[in-house]
Amino acid sequence: MAATVHPAQKAHAVPSDSLNVCRRTPFSLHSDHSDRLLSKLLRRQTSPPPAPRPSKRAKTSHDPEVMAAAARRARQRRTSILLPDLASEILVLIFEHVRESSLRDIISLRLVCRWFDKVATPVEYQTLVLTKRLLYFRNPERISTAYANITLHTNHVFASIDEIESCHDNHRAVARITTSIQNLLTFTWRYARTRSSSACTCPIAQLFLTTPGSRGRLRRGTRVFFENVASRHLENHQNLYLQAIPTELLVSLKMAIPSPPLMTSINGLKQVLLNSRFLEAFHYQDKGQGTRFIFSAGERLPPLKKLRLECYDWCHSPEEVLRHWDFSRIQSLELLDMPVFKALRAIEAYNLYGLHTLVTRDSGISDTREELSAHLAWIIRQRTRSLRKLELTVDMRHFDPASLLVHAATLETLSLRDFIGFGDESRRCPTMWLDHLSMLASELKNLHTLELDMDTLMTNPPAFIETLSRFPSLHTLTLHVQTVVHPWDEVSPSVDRDAEAAMHIFTALLRHKSAAASAMHLRTSQKVWRQVTVNVGGWKPVMVRRLSPSWKSKNEHGVFAERCFVMQQHSGASIADPYFVTEVATEELGREQREQHRQREPVRAYLRETGPEDQVIPGPGLGHQPIPENAHQFTEFVLEYLSGGTRPPGPIFAHQTK
Repeated sequence: MAATVHPAQKAHAVPSDSLNVCRRTPFSLHSDHSDRLLSKLLRRQTSPPPAPRPSKRAKTSHDPEVMAAAARRARQRRTSILLPDLASEILVLIFEHVRESSLRDIISLRLVCRWFDKVATPVEYQTLVLTKRLLYFRNPERISTAYANITLHTNHVFASIDEIESCHDNHRAVARITTSIQNLLTFTWRYARTRSSSACTCPIAQLFLTTPGSRGRLRRGTRVFFENVASRHLENHQNLYLQAIPTELLVSLKMAIPSPPLMTSINGLKQVLLNSRFLEAFHYQDKGQGTRFIFSAGERLPPLKKLRLECYDWCHSPEEVLRHWDFSRIQSLELLDMPVFKALRAIEAYNLYGLHTLVTRDSGISDTREELSAHLAWIIRQRTRSLRKLELTVDMRHFDPASLLVHAATLETLSLRDFIGFGDESRRCPTMWLDHLSMLASELKNLHTLELDMDTLMTNPPAFIETLSRFPSLHTLTLHVQTVVHPWDEVSPSVDRDAEAAMHIFTALLRHKSAAASAMHLRTSQKVWRQVTVNVGGWKPVMVRRLSPSWKSKNEHGVFAERCFVMQQHSGASIADPYFVTEVATEELGREQREQHRQREPVRAYLRETGPEDQVIPGPGLGHQPIPENAHQFTEFVLEYLSGGTRPPGPIFAHQTK
């Protein structure tokens, strides 16, 4: 006898020709109880009653009421599938997005029902950030369920050595957790004792990376990342570090800024690189002129995918690069504050074909700037295929922006700065021509982040700003401008010229963005700016102010040439007041830190004062939530949640770190 099927279940049945997905997942999310629960939910759902057909005598098919009723029925049919009806694989994707966009909402999702709790638990525990409070939790028995979930579901672990606790205590606390994890895919270890005289040389591989239940056998499937490694410690304890670092599992190595700088040798670092045959990413940073590797016969670095060199003293010839370097798999290349032109000339151009990221900032050798700019344009046009991120400091007079059109389909982040910049108000900064900017705005359909110079004496500022608003996907903009304050002018304390100029730029960008989006019929999320930064006078987070006597006098009265204004969305802002403007403080070198005034002013209020009240300011894009920078805050939040006496069903102690 055939089983009776409820009409509501028929409405929600998956057709046989649909995608081959089911409710079963690798996490064993399916059970008889969940089947019964879903059946009850489906029986409670009722299809919307069909709307009565209008009388042909009373209304025609073109009647507005008939068309409105048909539209309502179509909307009801489209929204008849509810969230519990989705396959578990789709729910996992949704919950992963929730975890990335909101650190706390994933806990709330688990409290909705048992089905959500079962699906979201592996998503929550996938990445574990080991904070000090978790390692030394006073009552471990209170979070036994959490430890069990960590053992079953955690795949990625991020750990760091604390400056206060001893290495032995830290290692023992970390090992208690990592050795019980069944499927550890990645392990990130960040050194914190970069300035301490005592280096941590404990055998990390034997402590944390052994297979559960084995006697010292390493996890061959784990990818290891080391960060903030001090070059000085590597040189002083070379043999101990070679034993401590699991080079056979190492895929990423990021060095700390050396203190003191200008080391005479980095031979210990070279030995670690030579032993790490599976290394994919290497970040080196120094100060000043920096130092370089000295290779011997037969030594060759592993084929890197990501290379970042900052303040590296590049003196390698093309022949030496061919013998000791391997750029055959390079995908991301960042050369900062070093002889960029010399390095690019030494690398075989055909090796750059697979690049998706190229970042260059030359150390300032003026006699090669023109050649470097032309060489970069040639590489972009003829020696790379699909760049996604491009950040260059060039001579804009010798760089052809048309070379960027080769990557129009893939380019997402672009920064084009000139060597001159805005550190000196007496010099003019070359600015991109309006024709070139308009060409890029019409061709770079996927560009979402842009950084440019705009010297108001070298271009038409209103037209320049209007053109910037025509990039269809652009939502993050950084604009570098010169200060409008002259060092010899009398400045009233009640007048802030740079702040007023920045506010004019913000309001113009909002007005033109809304108009351009309406003209191009863009989606709501493409009508808004997520963040706009106006950098005035060459501002930097850490810098030395201008040293002329006139500017020193103005600085004493609180007037500065270097400013930074940021317009961004409120978290959960209303349409009436979606943005606020903040002035960012800076750390001044060579003088006591001054507490700068942080300006927070709603943009709509400024628009009312300046007149154009009828301009529509778009609201924040749906689904866009800022991600906090410190991932460990989520772990601390959950621990506070537990300490308060409330216990969610298996709380998470982790979040993915960037």
